[in-house]
Amino acid sequence: GGGGGGGGGEAAADDGGDGFGKVSIIITAVLSLVVAYAAFRVLRILHDLDTGYSLQTPAERRMALYSEQSFYYSFYENVINAPSLTSAAIDLIHDQRSQYPEILNAIERFNIYPEVVLGIFYRYFGALLPGDPLDFMLISLMLMAAFQWGTFFAAAAYLGRSPVVGVCATLFCLCYANWVTRINEHLTLRENYSTPFLWAQVGLVGYFIQQQQQQPP
Repeated sequence: GGGGGGGGGEAAADDGGDGFGKVSIIITAVLSLVVAYAAFRVLRILHDLDTGYSLQTPAERRMALYSEQSFYYSFYENVINAPSLTSAAIDLIHDQRSQYPEILNAIERFNIYPEVVLGIFYRYFGALLPGDPLDFMLISLMLMAAFQWGTFFAAAAYLGRSPVVGVCATLFCLCYANWVTRINEHLTLRENYSTPFLWAQVGLVGYFIQQQQQQPP
């Protein structure tokens, strides 16, 4: 009897007392990576089918950008092509073109921090990367979208206390993929950078709430 009780205590300790043990965590982590990789591959294919990206020349790809896409991309390209980072910073902080004749801080007004970071990275490491600046931005955004699907799966699995819940939730969202992400049609929207972290925050909030509930009064 004592041995059985000890074994039950070890099992409870192994799953943290909440039904989501080490095995479930490992399975969830592995499946999250699988989901992220699959999402990356599928989104690349869908984007190419929608836009014919692989068949276009670099100039045609840039000309295909419109509205907010070309607006945000122009800041990214300015960071890359400016004579220096100091010059790029001055142009962005004292932007005279976006709402002429008003002079504004484009970084804060339009929340172009992602373009600044990607532009700086490409400016220094672009020679080591395959493709042109638009290719690098596209890959970066596709990776963010893959991270979104991976974190969504992980959050659903943890909050549902089972990797099966993560699979079901991911398959359900897959049926509404066009509403979950708009990256195929609108490449540089702010949501494409922020949504992945939204799901990560949802999972973390759920984790902290459940930890509080498990504490003795």
